[in-house]
Amino acid sequence: MALVLLTSQSYACGHAAAKPLTPHVDVAYSASSTARTAPSVAFNVAKPIAGQSGIGWGSQKQVGNAAGVAWQDAAPITAAATSASKSAIQCSTKRTVEWGNAVARQVSAGAVTRQAVSLGIVRAVAWGDAVAHVTNQALITHSAVPVRLVKRVVWGAGTSIYAGSFDPIIVPAPPPPPPPPPEQALLYILPARYFLMAHTIYIERVSDSLELPFYDYSISADVGSFCWSFSGSGHASLMQLLMPIDGVPVQIRALLDGIEFVFAVDKVSRNRSFGASGVSVSARSVTSSLSSPYALSTARSNTQGMTAYQIGTFALQDSGIDLDFGVGAGVDANGGIVDWLVPTDAFSNIGTPLQAVQSVVEAAGGYVQSHRSQPILLARHPYGFRIGDAGGAPWLWHEGSADVELAPDALITESIERSDGADINGVYVSGTTHGVLGFVKITGSDGNKLAPMVTDSLITHADAARQRGLSILGAGGKKQSIRLDLPVLVGAPHQPGILDIGQLVQVNSTTPWRGRVRAVQVNARMPALRQSVTLERYLG
Repeated sequence: MALVLLTSQSYACGHAAAKPLTPHVDVAYSASSTARTAPSVAFNVAKPIAGQSGIGWGSQKQVGNAAGVAWQDAAPITAAATSASKSAIQCSTKRTVEWGNAVARQVSAGAVTRQAVSLGIVRAVAWGDAVAHVTNQALITHSAVPVRLVKRVVWGAGTSIYAGSFDPIIVPAPPPPPPPPPEQALLYILPARYFLMAHTIYIERVSDSLELPFYDYSISADVGSFCWSFSGSGHASLMQLLMPIDGVPVQIRALLDGIEFVFAVDKVSRNRSFGASGVSVSARSVTSSLSSPYALSTARSNTQGMTAYQIGTFALQDSGIDLDFGVGAGVDANGGIVDWLVPTDAFSNIGTPLQAVQSVVEAAGGYVQSHRSQPILLARHPYGFRIGDAGGAPWLWHEGSADVELAPDALITESIERSDGADINGVYVSGTTHGVLGFVKITGSDGNKLAPMVTDSLITHADAARQRGLSILGAGGKKQSIRLDLPVLVGAPHQPGILDIGQLVQVNSTTPWRGRVRAVQVNARMPALRQSVTLERYLG
């Protein structure tokens, strides 16, 4: 199964303040001469031409017969069921149209005006302060997000009040790369009667490589947090060793069997009881410098067209932190975000640099994580492209090879909790003032089980809409949240060490199953070193 994106398109031209054109029979005249056809016409300050029906006019009000028309101080053009006037209130019969202070052109099932409130015929639409382009099936404006007619739609300044329904044009998802034949994962733990481990646990101060006297600590991360967190306790001397220098947090490096983590210390507290003294320390990835209280809120916008990645890197300018969107799609992918174009003034944010980056990544349904040891923010998608599968969606996890394979012998403990999502197979996602409207559904379904519509000002391209829709649909369905306690195994090239967020894990039980890592916690207390991972397993 794959995803397709359904999005409204337009095949019409727009105009503003142009001389109206009408189909069928034309009537044109000025203040001094007239040319008349079937439906009688009348005008002011001109010599009348009488026809089958009597006509009266002057500086007041003209009343005709049959398809009568009334106006004043205007040069009308009439034909069939279409009328246009300027600086007047014009009323026709049969199919009524009224507007003011605008030059209008009517086309089949709609009307186009500029800086006016227009009521169209047959299928009515109202809008203001926008240049609209009309076709038989769709509307697109410069300062509004249109939704197809069928039912009445009203909006202003880009906020849709009623979505109604529309006939979308299918934009298929990009063809998936052919999955490789199933083979053993690059990382794995083979069956064994026992696992022999000798751990090396070491923490030092980054500035001078001074070893720090910690007794025990834990390291954790999940998709809901932007960084790795550290919590530990140790000797009373840590109070002095980890004090900030000129307000700058001290950085510490943890080496767990050679696997490196770097943190900036947030808090140091002393504990005294019964003559004993100890220190508790909490720290986060060095990317925490992008958040409060270290970074101030700032107003940001894009004054020119940029990509989402460029907006993110601009927010991180001069911070010393880099942004990684991932490789993208294909066999070399790592679950990253596919970049897309953002028009001028579509992005606006007031917040810290971290909040600015998060607003961009979350528009595509992604999340922000941090590199374990480098000052790098990682933008990732919970169901993004990864090595070996077609698109990262949970219904495709069975294809290709997993990132890590685990023998049941390696599972110290295992707990299972049901964690179902919504029963959905389709969702509408939309931008706002500069956006696109898309309908994303699971291929093979009719998309009739809809999730609530989602709007975001940065959904300005089909790639953004597709990724946002995938994040919503991927979270639905029957699922389990499974926690596994594992040893930390390193040494041999194939051993996985500490697992990472987003990896696809296969457990080779009697009936093998797969899940994606959503949380990791490592507990270190000499001589023991264990990890707990939480997997999202899709059941259908």
